[in-house]
Amino acid sequence: MTRIIWVLDPASIKMEGVTPNGAKLVKIDLSTNAVVDKIVFPESVVPAKSY
Repeated sequence: MTRIIWVLDPASIKMEGVTPNGAKLVKIDLSTNAVVDKIVFPESVVPAKSY
């Protein structure tokens, strides 16, 4: 059985705005602690002043 977790990285350090092309979903395999996939959100989806 594969154990995975999806983690949302808002890419907003200290909630002071989003780092360009930084917001993403990261898929982690908990058996190996390895990142196995990621989905980066474009700036059109995550405005700079969002969290």
